[in-house]
Amino acid sequence: MYLMKKVIFLLQLLVLVSYFLVFVSAGCSKSGRRLEHQEAEENNDDIKIKKEKELNKVIIEKDDDTEENDNNDEEKKTRRKVLVKRDQNNNEYVEIPMFKTESGVYEIPIRINGLELDFVFDTGASDISISELEFQLLTKKRRIKQSDIKEQVTYKDASGNTLTAKKITLRQVEVGNKILRDVDAIVIKNARAPLLLGQSALSRFGRVEIDYQNNVIRLF
Repeated sequence: MYLMKKVIFLLQLLVLVSYFLVFVSAGCSKSGRRLEHQEAEENNDDIKIKKEKELNKVIIEKDDDTEENDNNDEEKKTRRKVLVKRDQNNNEYVEIPMFKTESGVYEIPIRINGLELDFVFDTGASDISISELEFQLLTKKRRIKQSDIKEQVTYKDASGNTLTAKKITLRQVEVGNKILRDVDAIVIKNARAPLLLGQSALSRFGRVEIDYQNNVIRLF
């Protein structure tokens, strides 16, 4: 009888030990899953932080470029030299130098909300177009307000792909000595998208002449 009780006791002890081991094993598994989930979240956070740092770095570099001193840079001074002239009928017009880039497009300097940038002269574009980078830069400098941001719109790129963009209103666009107010523009999500001077600004002029021989644009 004593031996039987001892055997039963040992069996009960084994069952308890088994339950304990199962419990510990389940706890370790859950802890491991929590750690894996935590590590995944940390990795995602690291990726987001890295992307934000990269974008901020580009914004800072662009910001520094716009604030640099042009006094000793003859090319930039020439690039921004705007002439006001009159034609044979005594009509005033502005003559803006344009420069051909390495990619074969022509750029002219303009100011949007007080920020000077070089835009590709594109008569085929319906609106002024800026990249996400310039949008962030203008927002950082408080030159774009929340009330300037409009609805999402769709557009087609050069390849014919339909994409979405953010529509905004530029309160002031300076082209040469001409100041345009409340001009429609779109913000392309790509931070490296080219800056395009399109019809939302060009249509405000009575006549536009492109002189490739003298590399100037005349706005009447």
